[in-house]
Amino acid sequence: QVDAFLQLYQKSRPRDPKIHSALLMKAETLLSDKKAADAAKVYNEIDGSLLSRENRKGYLYNRARCQLLSEDPQGAVRSLSDFITTFPDDKRAGSALLLRAGAYRDAGEPSKALADYDKIRGKETDDESRMLAFLESADICKQEGKLDDMITRYRTFLETFPKASDARKAKANYWLAWGLVKTEKVKDAVPYAEAARKLDAKTYGKNAGTLLALANWALQNPEAVCAEVDRAIEESNVTSLPDQLISWAAMQAFSANRFEQAARFYDLVADQDDPRTTPKDIWRNFGKSRLAAGKAEAALPAIENALAVEDNIGWKADGLLDKATALKMLDRLDEAFKVAEECQALRPEGRVNAGIRIVKSDIHMKRNNPDEAVQDLIAVATFLSDDDRQLKPEVLWKLEQALRKKGDGVDADKYRDQRMTKYPNWKPPGT
Repeated sequence: QVDAFLQLYQKSRPRDPKIHSALLMKAETLLSDKKAADAAKVYNEIDGSLLSRENRKGYLYNRARCQLLSEDPQGAVRSLSDFITTFPDDKRAGSALLLRAGAYRDAGEPSKALADYDKIRGKETDDESRMLAFLESADICKQEGKLDDMITRYRTFLETFPKASDARKAKANYWLAWGLVKTEKVKDAVPYAEAARKLDAKTYGKNAGTLLALANWALQNPEAVCAEVDRAIEESNVTSLPDQLISWAAMQAFSANRFEQAARFYDLVADQDDPRTTPKDIWRNFGKSRLAAGKAEAALPAIENALAVEDNIGWKADGLLDKATALKMLDRLDEAFKVAEECQALRPEGRVNAGIRIVKSDIHMKRNNPDEAVQDLIAVATFLSDDDRQLKPEVLWKLEQALRKKGDGVDADKYRDQRMTKYPNWKPPGT
């Protein structure tokens, strides 16, 4: 009926208020049917000055909505500004201000958008509008690089609306944590990142985990970093973590005697396809981790990769000790003994010297040659300091076993008594 009426009279009576009221009815029907583009064309035909005051309210407000839907933010700004100025007491004035802020944002005028959002935050309006004003304005500050302002807005949102939805609180917590990390306030960021992950793990879990790993790395919290790296592995998110962080976590795990965890981490930063691109200390520690975890076969490739690029004599001897140890564990005794002699030819000192003699003594014992084992072990027991409470008691115990196998019970008892007196709390392997 509206279309029929317009066909009959629109051309002959273009300034008739009834024509423009009819156009308004048509536009509002199209808008309610979600035909924003068609509605926009009709709204453009309407002369607002020919509408009644009451109809002009709806016209300006709904035309703005239509303009936003049809991606005309500048047109929406004009309509909403006219509405806000002309009808400041209308119940939709707060909503119009919120819409205009979004229109300013979409039109590339962030400062004007912030000004409108701040008016809403200061008004006695509904909580929904104020929450949106906080969140949207904080997002603009993030995009504009105003991180301190963003942090303040998200923090105030959380303090002001403790009963907001979990999704909104998760968003505020995550971006607040992100901003604090970016502004080097990492200690403050940790609880917010944890809250974001707890509130909405699906949306923010992985990214919050990355923030927590970075923050705890900066704070030098090894247990927390190791936990986050393991979680990143489980969640297929480990590529978000820098290699330096993973390497640091691996070293912390190794120092804490969590050798399988250390090996798991080193495996992430070691390039198996192009070994020379990986720093040699990574390969060295990777091999040691697998060796300490009892995985001799798996340790050998890492040990070999370290040796292939090592030019320092001391570290070369250390690597050969690891290789000999791995081969001995695999009962490849001839190969192990050959590598041990190669190591000794480099004249190692200190613990490497002690270690390679112990490996040779173990090989002699496996070959049922206790006499040769005793010779190596006595040399080690002589030069090792009594303050070495890890290696010295082990050597004394091995020496006792070799002497008994040799048939020398008197000297075996002497070394046993020496061990038990100096190291009463030390327990032999397997006990």
